[in-house]
Amino acid sequence: MPTFIPLAELEEYARFLKPLVKTLRQNGIEVSINLLQTLGHVYYPKALDEQFPFQRRVNMDGRVSMAGACPLDENLRNYITSVYRLFAELKPRTIFVDDDFRNFLEGLCCFCPQHLKKFGEAVGKDISLKTLRDAYMSGGGDTKLKLAYHNVLSNALRDFAVQIRLAVHSVSPETRVGVMAARMPEGSFGMDIAQVAYALAGDMRPLVRPQISMYSEGFIRDSAGVFINPGLVQAVFGREIELYPEIENYRYTTYAKSARTTLTQMAVCLLNGWDNLALNIVDMCGQPFSDCEDLIGMIAEKRAYLDTLSDLVAHEHPADGICIYMHKLNTVARRNLHPEKGITGVLDRRPYDNWLPNIGLPVGYNWDETPFRMITGDDVSALSHQEAEELLRGGAVMDARAMQCLQDMGFSSRIGVEVGGSVPLDDTGYEDFHDEVMTPMLHGRKTPLRAISAPGDFRVLRFTGDGFKVQRAVSSIINYKGETVTPSAVITENSLGERFAVLAMMGSNSRFVFECGCRAEQLRNIFEWVAGRRLPVSVLKGTYIWPMVNRHRSGKGIVAGFVNLSTDACREIVISVPAYFEEGFKQVRYVAGDGCLKELGGNMAEDIFCGTPCLRIRHKLEPMEMLVLVITPD
Repeated sequence: MPTFIPLAELEEYARFLKPLVKTLRQNGIEVSINLLQTLGHVYYPKALDEQFPFQRRVNMDGRVSMAGACPLDENLRNYITSVYRLFAELKPRTIFVDDDFRNFLEGLCCFCPQHLKKFGEAVGKDISLKTLRDAYMSGGGDTKLKLAYHNVLSNALRDFAVQIRLAVHSVSPETRVGVMAARMPEGSFGMDIAQVAYALAGDMRPLVRPQISMYSEGFIRDSAGVFINPGLVQAVFGREIELYPEIENYRYTTYAKSARTTLTQMAVCLLNGWDNLALNIVDMCGQPFSDCEDLIGMIAEKRAYLDTLSDLVAHEHPADGICIYMHKLNTVARRNLHPEKGITGVLDRRPYDNWLPNIGLPVGYNWDETPFRMITGDDVSALSHQEAEELLRGGAVMDARAMQCLQDMGFSSRIGVEVGGSVPLDDTGYEDFHDEVMTPMLHGRKTPLRAISAPGDFRVLRFTGDGFKVQRAVSSIINYKGETVTPSAVITENSLGERFAVLAMMGSNSRFVFECGCRAEQLRNIFEWVAGRRLPVSVLKGTYIWPMVNRHRSGKGIVAGFVNLSTDACREIVISVPAYFEEGFKQVRYVAGDGCLKELGGNMAEDIFCGTPCLRIRHKLEPMEMLVLVITPD
């Protein structure tokens, strides 16, 4: 359907919905409404310009959008507020503004004449599109200019959000208005999600439906980075925001994902404390329920299982694990080191969100309290010096790109490391995992780099500073002659007892450099050394098994989930669980498909894996299936 539809047709549709809404309420079912399009999505034909005379969006490259309109346009605002007022007359519990209410659509936007004029007024002089584009596309970039434009973009959405809320509340003051937020960081380009959510909420609690953009099976080893988006939204923009994670199963064709993947997506949300699931089944194309029988049947069959997961974990309690820092001005701080790749270099794809889970390490969102912190990309550049000091307190693991930013801020002497130039591609031969402590089982292994590396993937690391208790290379890059070119990972401990680790990789690396057995062993031990404690859960043996862990609702014990991201069935996993060995939580049960907690019995055994106390769990896991363990005191 086209982006914009005549009000008369929408009025007819609202009349059609009215008796259906009444019937649902009579049967005890709450009714909410998701608006499909506000600024537009994909289909705004030029032939509609006369009927809908809105300023079209303009992308950073100067292309005029064929999909959507500019949020500053007053004609658009008048039309859209009429649409929201119309559906508010149905008195829904909640109305969600769609997830294309953002500034990332067909590219980065909006750079139309209205926005450029507004920006000129804000900074006191005219700024051309070319100047703005250069600020985003160049390696250094004018951060002050980008920040000023970010504020203009975000304020336009905020002001429009206020008008939408006022329109809704003029006819239904009890209706909550929320926003669907696109995946980070694209969703936060030119948009402060919290600012918009508060503008829509008014005096009510702000409400966000964060995107989980798995709409088909896709590449399952990219699932973790997609599934954790709600945690990023809450960690970056505040826990005051109420989350309704997206579980979208629109069947445009045979495009929707399988019932099993949907179940796992829902289970991941529940284990992360996000139990207000926004599940969509039937789409706007009018397909019958019979097309979704497998999905509906799964939900009916697994209702008790999902209820149990919801009961096990405290509502909105963030998962524990490695917190990969993100700043809300990620897209402002980001340096485009690869302008030849276009807007790809403007956005941080956050590869570690996938890479860490894929090597058996848990990712968490309890950023204020975690001892396991990873700093990547350019986000730290958005911090003040004092804020960066606070972030570093207690130590951190970081990649070379983040270390370069911290070096520019004057933190090299505290961390004990300097970043030099790029490692020449001809010298990027092998990675030598030579440290007996960080890779006790695999030390002495060498993994090839040249075939899976590109120019600029690695930077030279050097030690600096005085009075360090530890400054040690734990792996190195060697060239074709067998000569050491640079450490590929170093650990340091300064005189204050703060511990750090720096990786030579820039984050642009191939996943094959990261997702290897040596890296899994090395990083698990590095994170635990920096934090001075064991990770709450990790996978010692099991290919592409993603662990996650949260506190038991009672406060005594943990709930751990393990998702099989391999395309093979897994029959045994070996896991490290300090709560079992060090805290005496000896009762281990799993959540069966009927929602009951069952003993593992002979399918669990204590063992030692390369010096680490562990549990061997024999349980068949199909691809994209989850095992949930409940570990509590006897």
